[in-house]
Amino acid sequence: MSEPTTATEALEALDNIFMGPERLAAAQLAVRLADEEGDEDLAYKARMRLTSAASWLDDTEIMIPSYGWCVAKHDSDPARFPIDPFGEEDGADLLFQGKWMASDLAQNSGFPLAQIENVVDDLERRFREAGLSMHGLLQVRRDLALSSGDIELAQRVTTERDLHPKDDHSHCDACVRSSDVDLALASGDPERAMALWQEIHEGNYSCGEEPERVDATMLLPMLRAGRTDEALAMHASAYRLVRQYHADGMMFSQHLPFLAVSGNLTRGLDMIERHMPSIGAAPFNERNTMHTLSRVAVLLDALVDAGRGDVPVRGSDDAGLRRLLGHEGVLTAAQFAERAWATADALATRLDERDQTTGSASKVASRKALRGERIPAPFGGEGYTPAAVADEALPSDARGWASLARRREMWGASAVSVEEAREKALTDPRFAPVVWSDRIDSAVERGDEAGVAELLARRIDALRAAGWGELADAQERLGRFAAPGAEEGAAAAISDELDRGADEPDAWAWLLSAFLTVGAQPDADDPDGRLNAVDAALESLTEEDPFLLFVRLSTLRIVTLLNSQRGPEAGEAALAALKDPRAEGQPASELRRLGAIGLAHADRRDEAIELLDGLLTDVAQAEGKADYAAEVARTAGLMLAETGRFDESVARLEFAVRASERSGEPDPSLTWQLGSAQHAAGYAQAALETFEDIYRAESAAEAAPAEILPTLMKLAEVAQEAGDPGLAYRSYMEAVGLADELGQPRAIVSVQSALGNLEREHGDPDAVEAFEEAVEAARKLDDEEPWTLVEALHNLGATRMQFGDAEGAEDLDEAQSIAVAAGNAGAGVDIEISRGIGLRQMEDVAGAAAVFEGAADRAAEFGGGLAAVANMHAAVALEELGEIARAEARYRTSLANGEEGTGVYVGAVMRLATMLDGQGRESDANELRGLL
Repeated sequence: MSEPTTATEALEALDNIFMGPERLAAAQLAVRLADEEGDEDLAYKARMRLTSAASWLDDTEIMIPSYGWCVAKHDSDPARFPIDPFGEEDGADLLFQGKWMASDLAQNSGFPLAQIENVVDDLERRFREAGLSMHGLLQVRRDLALSSGDIELAQRVTTERDLHPKDDHSHCDACVRSSDVDLALASGDPERAMALWQEIHEGNYSCGEEPERVDATMLLPMLRAGRTDEALAMHASAYRLVRQYHADGMMFSQHLPFLAVSGNLTRGLDMIERHMPSIGAAPFNERNTMHTLSRVAVLLDALVDAGRGDVPVRGSDDAGLRRLLGHEGVLTAAQFAERAWATADALATRLDERDQTTGSASKVASRKALRGERIPAPFGGEGYTPAAVADEALPSDARGWASLARRREMWGASAVSVEEAREKALTDPRFAPVVWSDRIDSAVERGDEAGVAELLARRIDALRAAGWGELADAQERLGRFAAPGAEEGAAAAISDELDRGADEPDAWAWLLSAFLTVGAQPDADDPDGRLNAVDAALESLTEEDPFLLFVRLSTLRIVTLLNSQRGPEAGEAALAALKDPRAEGQPASELRRLGAIGLAHADRRDEAIELLDGLLTDVAQAEGKADYAAEVARTAGLMLAETGRFDESVARLEFAVRASERSGEPDPSLTWQLGSAQHAAGYAQAALETFEDIYRAESAAEAAPAEILPTLMKLAEVAQEAGDPGLAYRSYMEAVGLADELGQPRAIVSVQSALGNLEREHGDPDAVEAFEEAVEAARKLDDEEPWTLVEALHNLGATRMQFGDAEGAEDLDEAQSIAVAAGNAGAGVDIEISRGIGLRQMEDVAGAAAVFEGAADRAAEFGGGLAAVANMHAAVALEELGEIARAEARYRTSLANGEEGTGVYVGAVMRLATMLDGQGRESDANELRGLL
């Protein structure tokens, strides 16, 4: 869409832009165009819109001059510049904006108390002149008293407010109750706060910031009241709204104290980093900034107390934050917390001096008092922090210095420290060649071909000086082929040198290692030959291993074994290699990672995970290795899931996602794996948020329907488990459109069946239509096995009968006929059970009992759960018909087939015991209950 070129166009365009930075920019454009055109009428309307847009973003610096200009114009000519120039209630009313303005002036200590009071007094005059109720005006006075910490005054004004009727200029029901919640909490009355909060939800009250704001306010009270699951669900839903509508504001910070107390520290840190630009974006709003900084500090203090104070807070070098806190560079959690508290204290002091109270200081102090309060309530598993790296031990010989140089380079140490270690290794001529080899590798990686040529010559000189004349001659003949990165022709040239032979075993091992690195002989089609070559190179190495080839060759061996589907052998070989003295001091990163994969193939996942965690300790904070750290953590996370350690799996995958983001090229597949792990671990709210993020990212990137469809299906599934059927329904409906667009029958069956199940569960007869679509698509499948069609017909028939359509029995007949013809009598029994349920729902209990008994008799040949379920249904129907003896027999048959602890087993015990109680057989009933 092209940018408007006139003020009229700009004002019209505003109607199609939701509140946020884009709307603010559009309103500023409308003001500029109106001023350029010299049209004061349009300029008045544009500034009214600008004030509203700025208010949404808490941008008081824009609001004040915009509102003041409008007030002056209105006072100069009320008829030409009316209070409500738009004739609608959309926040553009001048008196409504006056209510915001009084509160916003109080945000900054630079405005004297008398000036703020004058603004409110002037607003009261305008309210009275307009014949309005004082309800809204007194709400302003009450909120000012509350924000300054004068609780007694706030309570008195509240009493006075409630004597006045509400009108169109009162605050909305959601805002009034939300602020009353604040007052109740400030007055030490959490029970009243809880009741008011419940009124908001029972009345379905909402507005621009509610209920997400008050929900965040109530998180800690709910947690302290033991309503943990509700608090976690409310945190999730409220924060989703924050991200959707208030991502550029400070509302996110309201969640941080809750996350600190509940122990969700990694999630809190992620939230701070995600919203970092908001923290220092509006320093003019001192009160909001004070609240935000103190909430941030609560979370950071919890990180410090958990031993994570040295964690760098990504994005803390944001320009706005640096101006606010007066620092340079990236802060650790401990540094950030210290500066945040100090700035919050300073702001509180200035505000209290102006307000002539101690309210702001008391608020900051109350948040400091949260330190140490812990009520564990994991949202998505415990965060993972790799073990601290041990202090670096300085070597005593050249070999050790060469190894240390490699470790430093691998783990992202400075180039200066790497070269320092290399220079010390050069003091022993025997290890000088490996130093030059490592420098050659670095030059190749940089693309410095001139440097490669010079370094090759230096290595040849070093080889000769160390007595490796034969190898020096070979490398001289090889030229550029003696370094990595010269693939074409390298294999043939090195092969020629191998044919020449070498007297020194380490020299021959060097040539063979170089050949295996660049060549394909023996190639991938001959893994045994390649393995033999690697083994030959390893066997040639002396115990000295002066070229430090052991780890490289061992890694090649593990790769070859894995590629040959010999995983268990690879794992064992990796463990043996890591214990070899020649591996001591080497980074051996891939040897450890691939060895862990081999161990997993041998079902030795605990050992594999231990190996990966050790590697993560080394690589986690390595400069430039974030993508590698992500891959290692991903591998560990997936292994942990395979062992059923889902909490730990989530933690590793969360770490992997953060590392991937830190690399600058985040891997979307990691986020999907994290969501799946959260789902498997039972963290439905966390999984819902993750899959919603994936969906938004895919939509923003305009991904293909085939990519978005699985995400929508997973999002809907998780939304159901998270107690959000509305989101599940919307997701399925969008998925229906994508499946139709793709024109793939199997996708249509899957989506329509899932939608139908959701609608059926919530008593929506539209489920019938969804299952009809599924059946139609299933008939188009060219499957050898008919089970997709059987299931679709089964669902359709059962649903039709559920909603009173007897013709659903015909769909069940067809499904049963196909199932029996395909030799699956068990599926036929299951279909008959659904027929019986349908008859009961149609109030044909006698017919249902007959069907259930028939199904139960046919299920006898299978036994187990199917027989238990069939007999249970038969028993319930017979009991309802008064056939007590037959019902008892069926209950007992159900118990005989059921597995203890299952739902059908427990249900049969309780129903039969209750029936026996009714027959006066209390002893038999109690004996039954003893089974539980």
